[in-house]
Amino acid sequence: MKQFLIVNDDSLQMIVLISMVESVCKELKTSLQILKAVDGREALEMYKKHINIKCIFMDINMPGMDGYECTKKIRS
Repeated sequence: MKQFLIVNDDSLQMIVLISMVESVCKELKTSLQILKAVDGREALEMYKKHINIKCIFMDINMPGMDGYECTKKIRS
């Protein structure tokens, strides 16, 4: 199964994003496993553990490791 990773430290935004992705999947009649991470470090761990991640929605402004740094590490 394809996986979609959402990285966001704001719980309300996370709920909205998950709802949007689920709605699009329903419209397209497809299924995705939605994974969640609350910061860059957790996102990197999820990326290493799950080999079927096809898309990442990355928040840029997060404490600790921000989205820019995390994206740079994922790309390398």
